[in-house]
Amino acid sequence: MSLTDNFIDSLQRQLTNATRKMAEIEQENSPLILKVKNLEQELKNLRAAHIKALERSIEIGETTQSILDITNQLEKKVNMECSGTLKVKMETQTVSDRFKKREFVLTTDAETKYPQTVIFQLTQDKCNILDNFREGDNLKVSYNLNGKEYNGKYYNSLTAWKIEKV
Repeated sequence: MSLTDNFIDSLQRQLTNATRKMAEIEQENSPLILKVKNLEQELKNLRAAHIKALERSIEIGETTQSILDITNQLEKKVNMECSGTLKVKMETQTVSDRFKKREFVLTTDAETKYPQTVIFQLTQDKCNILDNFREGDNLKVSYNLNGKEYNGKYYNSLTAWKIEKV
């Protein structure tokens, strides 16, 4: 046998031994390999669940922001206030058998060069609130700004829901 043949034979034995050792290691570690594969799958599942949770959190955040926006809009609408001097209070008008209103005029910014004269209305059971006040009283009026379209025309009204003496 030549030196080259011996060398090749030696390499083949080493390769066979290494292959056998690898097979033994794989067999010995197959529970670990299986466990690693299971852990990899669990990790993928957790990542997917985490992504879904983040997406849901974003949806909830957007919903929460929408609710906050609506609340802020309602607060702006509901918390409108105006202070001034009661200039005129009118009698209650029965508009129909199901609707009545009472108007009054408030002068605001009286100390300025350009005071404003603003008309408000009270409706339904709120009409009698004005009975507690006299012309000349300084008042704070809480009101809603209402608007509507009727027959192609646009209308606004300031509907008071609370009046306080200041």
